[in-house]
Amino acid sequence: MNEKNKDLAQWCKLLEEKTHLPPEVVPADFYCTRDLSKKTGVSLTHTRVKLAEFVRLGKAEKKKFRVLQNGKDARTVWHYRLL
Repeated sequence: MNEKNKDLAQWCKLLEEKTHLPPEVVPADFYCTRDLSKKTGVSLTHTRVKLAEFVRLGKAEKKKFRVLQNGKDARTVWHYRLL
């Protein structure tokens, strides 16, 4: 195996390990964009714009959590909480 293929194999192994990390427990005061959109009754686009503004103004905290998608693999999703 040449050097390029070895490097690619290492990358594939690392990505595979990262993909199969277990989901995290999201604290009760953090919400994803979709949940906030549903709770407030406004569009996802409007929710995203307002969340970005709140984070910029220091009114909200933004943090990534690994959550299950379709009961299968965990994926990283931004969550927000008001400060």
